[in-house]
Amino acid sequence: MNKIGEILIPFLLVALSSTAFAGRRDQARKLYSSLTGLTATEQEVSIIAGKLTAGQSMEVAEDIIDSRAGLSSMGSFYNITVKNFASPWTNVDYTKMFPLTDLSATVIGYVRDNRPFNEILHNNSVYMAAGIKMSGKVISNSTTNSSQLIYTDSSSRLNTCSGVPECTFCKQIPTGDRNGRFIFVDPLIANGTEKLCTFTTMTRSEFIAGSSNDRYLIPHLDTTLSTNLIKHTNAHYDDIENQGLSLHDSRLLVHKSQEVRLHQDAQAISGLFSTRAWGKANMTAGTNRRNFQSAMKNFFCKDMMDINDTNTPDFRVRRDVDRSPGGDSETFKSLCVGCHAVMDSHAGAFAYYDFPDGAIVYNQGVVVPKMNHNSIFPEGFITQDDGWMNNSLEGQNASFEWGSLPGGQGITSLASMYSETKEFHRCMAKQVFKTVCYKEATSEIELDLVGKLSTYYQNDNFNMKNLFMKTSLACMGQ
Repeated sequence: MNKIGEILIPFLLVALSSTAFAGRRDQARKLYSSLTGLTATEQEVSIIAGKLTAGQSMEVAEDIIDSRAGLSSMGSFYNITVKNFASPWTNVDYTKMFPLTDLSATVIGYVRDNRPFNEILHNNSVYMAAGIKMSGKVISNSTTNSSQLIYTDSSSRLNTCSGVPECTFCKQIPTGDRNGRFIFVDPLIANGTEKLCTFTTMTRSEFIAGSSNDRYLIPHLDTTLSTNLIKHTNAHYDDIENQGLSLHDSRLLVHKSQEVRLHQDAQAISGLFSTRAWGKANMTAGTNRRNFQSAMKNFFCKDMMDINDTNTPDFRVRRDVDRSPGGDSETFKSLCVGCHAVMDSHAGAFAYYDFPDGAIVYNQGVVVPKMNHNSIFPEGFITQDDGWMNNSLEGQNASFEWGSLPGGQGITSLASMYSETKEFHRCMAKQVFKTVCYKEATSEIELDLVGKLSTYYQNDNFNMKNLFMKTSLACMGQ
């Protein structure tokens, strides 16, 4: 038996203890619902139950996710389950009832594409729709290769359009049931060294309007989004969600660099921490301390009082913190210092970031004023750069099992340290359990399961999709 099986088999034996096929059907329903948020048809229940009985549990879980072998979840694992998992990270209320954003789309892409999840906090990554800006595109009157432009009612894909310029609508169908529709040269679809043509439902007037308004064409879906710009607006992701487009579609949601799309300076880029959604939730006004608070809650499953350690050295606590709140210095020593000593030591990494006018602004070497305003205690720490240090390597917070870096400059180094921290990966297992099992892990058995799931996930190259499947299988009998 392999190591993965050894980790979870006791729990799966409990979940699959019933030998009656009716028990399998109930487990099948729970598995489908856990992974998709939907209700399986009776035919789908039969397929899933049969594979569970045959010992093909991981195979059928993947069939559910990928809509294979007679199962049709319509991408709901990504559009519903993974989005619900990631959405609390995108907003100030930490709620899953929140629109798709660049942050949640990036989490979905990482899960779908089996990217190591320990890289998501610091890599140069953002997921967005692949398409073509319509501005400047023209309808060609040329009949180049017109003899090759054949089609049938059973297929919207044509043979090659070699010789026709990319990004042009190369021919308008004059008659028949496709009258008024354009044949579009789709540069995103390759057939060897040549391009393929596809049909679009757009009429000439719709095309002109789309070009004038700089719509963003998604050729293989024959639809448009309002924009491909993501730095100052969430409209790109709003359109994807409002049109109900499947995020399972790897031709739709693709991995891109954050450079230019979100930031001009490569030094500003650090995975989820430099997405627009994160900035809007955590860098607007305030003192940039919320970045630390949200990191603790979202990525370490800790509220501020959980990390309060009054024995932490306080030399990094900033000037805006009153050392005698209400005239009583003991309040600071017995309560306030426990959070601020930890938080202010990390939050310096965000010293060059702000979020005015709907977008993250990063100025290398320029500390934003809010980091040093309100000098209540002049002898307090003055932020002069984006340096940070981890002063929790000893004491109660040493239980995080922190990454190797004791300090550094900027978000990327801080995020790299977080990515190595064991508590980050334990927290991911806890959140996946809550997402697919519909409850917090509280009992000794559940907490033990989450610990084993976390170990499995770390040994599995941080494959989050496999973690979702394993966790769903472990919970389907409870």
